[in-house]
Order: sequence, then structure tokens, then C-alpha cells
Amino acid sequence: MAAAVDESTPDESIIHDMRITQHGKMNAWVEFALDFLHQNPETGITLHTLPAPKRQTPTEPAVEQPPEPKDSSQAKPDRMPPSMSTIPRLISVAEIIKREYLKTLSSDDAQEGVLTGLHQYNVIGTLPDESPAGAEDPEAERLQAISAALTGKNHLKQPRIAYMKITLSRKCIPELRSKGASYQEPALRRLSKSARTRSRRRRKNQATTEDAEPS
Repeated sequence: MAAAVDESTPDESIIHDMRITQHGKMNAWVEFALDFLHQNPETGITLHTLPAPKRQTPTEPAVEQPPEPKDSSQAKPDRMPPSMSTIPRLISVAEIIKREYLKTLSSDDAQEGVLTGLHQYNVIGTLPDESPAGAEDPEAERLQAISAALTGKNHLKQPRIAYMKITLSRKCIPELRSKGASYQEPALRRLSKSARTRSRRRRKNQATTEDAEPS
């Protein structure tokens, strides 16, 4: 059964961002996301592994330091950038949020006996190259290209640093799909026959009580 699509869509400009790190507490992220989604049904929340924004600091005169000798015995292996190494953690947090969100729904939230979970939009990209324009020496680049050609390497290695963003929302956000985000439909949970019966009975009793109240 396909999830119902609400014609009113969240405003992408007010979607809340939450950065996932290696040292944060997963239960705190999940608790915050669930509270936010229940309190803000018209918007969504985006979990991402993008670097923290750089703080603006006053410019100080550069102090030239003498070069330190390189010790090959203490060379450290290249480490994966945080925006890439935290992607598995990001996916785990998103899956927990979706699972726990379904658990928080009551039978009164069901439509035709079905509880609908969260819409999910995934974006994988690469960080921009922050090296200043013109910083590379054209002559050095030419020599590097010649050296690569002589060693049989026609394609120079161009490192790319990836990141991931996952947006969860109670409503569809078609603008994200139009911008290239992949989409995962909400998980569905069907109520048992007895649960549907109890829900109908509660709604009927509530309607009767409201009609009996004096205006």
C-alpha cells in the first residue's frame, strides 16, 4: 500500500540541520529528532556529516616557523576525513529515528488501519576544494604532468572528500527530489484487527462526548 502524499509540503528553507560526529551520543540525537518531528509536523530535519562552519577570527600577522625535520619512522597513515568516516554512523542514527518514530505513533494516528513513517531523502556529495585559486605553481603542475606521463600514469589522482545528508520528514518534500536527492518511501505498520476496533470505538466515544457538550 503506497503512502499517502500530503499536498502541503514543508518549506525547505526552515528544515533543521543536525550534524553527526564521531563523539556525539546517538540516543541524544534520536531523542531530539523525535521531539522535533512531533512538535514541527510541517517541516523536517536533516542529518549530515558536513564539517562544522569555520569561526571568523581576527587576522594576525603570520609568524614564520623553522621547518621541522621529517621522521619517516613516525609517519602516520592517512586517515579518512570525518565527513566520510561518520557516514555509517549517520545512516545508523537515521534508521533508529525512523524505527522509533513508528513506535511513538498511536492507533489514533492511523489512516485506514495503517501507520505511516517518515519520508527519507538522501544526498551524497563532495566537499569543494578550499585551496586558494592560483596557489599552484603552473611550472610545477607541468612538471608533474610530464612525470606522470613518463611513468605511464595518464590520469592524475584527484582526491575527493565525500559527505552525506539524510532528510527525514513527516511530509513529502518534492523540491529535494528535483535537486537530485534519492527518495525512500515511509515504512508502514498495519494495525491488528483488535487495535483498529479499539481506535474506532475511541473516536466514536469522543465524537459522542463532543456532541453532548453544551455550546
